[in-house]
Amino acid sequence: MFEMPQKTESRHTGSILFIVLAIILLAAGVLFIAFACRSYFRYQQYGRAVEYTFGSTSQVVATLEDGTRVRLSDHNRTVLYSMLTDSSGQRHESGGETGDSFEFYASSAVGTAAATVADAGDGWVYLHMEYEDESWDYYFQNRSDYDMWLRAVSPDGWLEPNTVLKNKVG
Repeated sequence: MFEMPQKTESRHTGSILFIVLAIILLAAGVLFIAFACRSYFRYQQYGRAVEYTFGSTSQVVATLEDGTRVRLSDHNRTVLYSMLTDSSGQRHESGGETGDSFEFYASSAVGTAAATVADAGDGWVYLHMEYEDESWDYYFQNRSDYDMWLRAVSPDGWLEPNTVLKNKVG
């Protein structure tokens, strides 16, 4: 009568390869989504820290490379805040500091943040910021290059002069 067709080994091997490939692609997709969510969450935490420490009652003191300490005016603090939160360009978490730098400390009733801003070359600006128990390292390339950041914290300021503090560092 009728005979059942025999299963071939190649058909069985092809099915296993398809299943393994599907599992690998699924795992890669899950890892990609997890990494994207982690990056988004870290950037949201960074934005929250910047917002908390740059509020209307905060004090921001910058230390320039020559040791000059400057207290930022309210207008220049707002300029620095807008540069820290500017999402108009690219942002990534790797690279290298290549040039001049300055540090600033921002304190408010909510907390204190410490940061280093450095020229990373080719229009990139490196930022290392610490707030409470967290730290962030970002490289920005957007509407503001390092000279614009430096202008906001310089004694002359961006919109108005900043207050030069008498005691120098170093």
